[in-house]
Amino acid sequence: MTETDLRTVARHESAHLLALLNAPHLGAPTAASIVPDSTTAGGVTWPGLRTVAREHVEDAGTFLLAGLAAEEHARGEGADLLSIEEHGSGADTRDLAELLVRHRITGTEADALVARAVDRARAFVRAEWRFLERVADALVVARTFDAATCAAVGEWLRAHQAGRAEGQREAMQLALRAFAQVSTEKAVERARKASKPGTGTGRA
Repeated sequence: MTETDLRTVARHESAHLLALLNAPHLGAPTAASIVPDSTTAGGVTWPGLRTVAREHVEDAGTFLLAGLAAEEHARGEGADLLSIEEHGSGADTRDLAELLVRHRITGTEADALVARAVDRARAFVRAEWRFLERVADALVVARTFDAATCAAVGEWLRAHQAGRAEGQREAMQLALRAFAQVSTEKAVERARKASKPGTGTGRA
C-alpha cells in the first residue's frame, strides 16, 4: 500500500470512528485499524451493527457513509462518492442495505432515509475535518487503535466540539495535542516490538 493509499484509508476509518463516537447510543467501537486483512483495507470494529434499533438506522447510516464522505471531501469540489447507484457495491453501503432490509425499510422511506444519512455524513465530515485529519495522522502512525484509545478519541472529540462551540481555543488545542502524544507513544511501542527477534506485526 502506498503512502497515499494509506492516508486515504486512514481518513476513511477516522471518519467512521468519529461518526460512531458522535452517536454513543449506537454502542462503543472496540478497535479502529488501517491494517488490511483478507477482505478489507482496514476497519472500525463495532459490535452494535447487528443490533441497531429501527429508530437508529439513520444514525447508523451516517456512520456507515462517513468514510466515503471523507474520501469525497478530500478529493474536492465535484467529487461524488456517495451516489448509491454508482457506488452501492462497497462494504459500507452493503451494510446499510442490510440494515434497511432487516427493518423492512423500503421504497420512498428507504430513499429518504439514505438521502438524509448522506447529507448528515457530508455535513459531519465538513464540520470535523480539521479534527478528522489529526485523527488520521495518529492512525497512520499507530496503525491500530484499541478500545481504550477509541474511547480517548471520543473524549478528545467532545473537548474539541465544546471548545469550538464556546470559542475555547485552549480546549481545541488540548485535543489536537493529545493525538500527537498517542501517535508518538504508539510509534515507539511498534518500533520496540519490531526490534525484538521472533515478533511479528500481524493482526491479533
